[in-house]
Amino acid sequence: MNKREKIKKTIIEFIKFNVVGLINTAFTYGIYSLTVFLSSNYTFAVCMDYSIGICSSFFLNKYLTFKNRDKITAGMFFKMILSYVPSFVLNLISLHILIGQLNWNKYLAQLLTAACIAYISFILQKLFVFRHTQQKKNIIINGDFLSRNPRTGVERFAVETCIQLDTLVKPGQLVIFAPSNSYDVPDLTNIKIVYSPERASFYPVWEHIRFLSFVRKNHGLPLDFSNMTPVFCPGIAFVHDIYSVIHPDDFKTFRDKLIRFYTHCMYRYTVRHAKILITVSDFSRQQIARTYNVNPESIHIIFNGWDHFKSIKTDTSIFASLPQIQKGNYYFTLGSLSKRKNLKWIAAHAARHPLETFVISGKALSGLLPDELSVLSTLPNVVLPGYLSDGQIKALYENCKAFVFPSYYEGFGIPPLEALSCGAQIIISNSACLPEIYGDCAHYIDPDNTDADLDELLKEPVRAPDGLLQKYTYKNAARQLFGLISSIIDIK
Repeated sequence: MNKREKIKKTIIEFIKFNVVGLINTAFTYGIYSLTVFLSSNYTFAVCMDYSIGICSSFFLNKYLTFKNRDKITAGMFFKMILSYVPSFVLNLISLHILIGQLNWNKYLAQLLTAACIAYISFILQKLFVFRHTQQKKNIIINGDFLSRNPRTGVERFAVETCIQLDTLVKPGQLVIFAPSNSYDVPDLTNIKIVYSPERASFYPVWEHIRFLSFVRKNHGLPLDFSNMTPVFCPGIAFVHDIYSVIHPDDFKTFRDKLIRFYTHCMYRYTVRHAKILITVSDFSRQQIARTYNVNPESIHIIFNGWDHFKSIKTDTSIFASLPQIQKGNYYFTLGSLSKRKNLKWIAAHAARHPLETFVISGKALSGLLPDELSVLSTLPNVVLPGYLSDGQIKALYENCKAFVFPSYYEGFGIPPLEALSCGAQIIISNSACLPEIYGDCAHYIDPDNTDADLDELLKEPVRAPDGLLQKYTYKNAARQLFGLISSIIDIK
């Protein structure tokens, strides 16, 4: 939060404080009047007035004005009582000076004094009574990414970042709450994985009921990698992109439109309420800021990485399984087989260039299926091997003529980075975040124009990707995320 936002927040809190004061005055005056009416004992009525007034002021200011969620303690309540002592003493001294020494009108004197005391009381309660403290508590990671099948770039980012975070935290500081249908779970040493007895199949129920219940039961702060945060308990959240907002026409069926409606709601709620909001490129940050009218400086950027590929062993058996492709003589494409991956570009280009071979790997997502899949399956120079292992993908990266990525919308775009790490040249779309991420290390195509000579394009010089590969790593991502977590929770 920058200086301007802090000033704005303080002004709003001061206004709320005075509104609470007016409400409390009217309420306690009613208590006083009722008590006098019932008992005629003015001393008892005053005691009731002050006692109930302090209690109601405590709760109203704690939860409404300062939105303090720290646990209520006797010490906190005692601080509240103590904060009234200097206000009461200053009130008496001010009235004595203004009325007794300066002969001011007693009503005007009380009005001026009340205004000053209101400000002093506000400062005392903000900084002394309800000051937000850093608490040692668990960050609870939503482990839904461990059950999603297939795992796309979002899930890859979550898994690899958690693996690197595991080397930075102490035992017990982070917890992953995972569904019972999780698979290929990484072996972590310091991050504890707690398994739910329930499966995650309908993810809104998992997010807003099961995960939320676990977070509240364990007094934790949620961390979500998947474009959302629990309703009523917002925490640290990644919004990788806002695809459904920018390309609503990609959502055509009734089911797709329901998905679009839900993601719209989650984008808006997450952007507005997350304690820390993170995205994966400046392109996404600027787009989110414009769409939801928020300050882009309040959105943090943590880039994706490729370094998981270092430990993957190349599996060349893929070439025996696909004898129709020859090493060094095919273009490779990888990604979820969804509309935004722009497979129509490859379909149209492959149809016009029958001597060029394209290998397209990936698994179709439920919904958002491109019409071009049926066309691609009929082209003799297009190979669709389906979902491959990381070792097989690495082999295809290392031996392709170039990696082609014509996607028209990405928040980051991991596959071209993996391809560069394997020594492949990349031909990518000149839209969305891709030019920002890959700069002059890539060859570019227009995602709306298939009239491109790929052989000539590959002859153009590009910069070596060494600097790019040093910048975009999951190790760097984990360090940045650890720093952000540490800024609001004491885990160092």
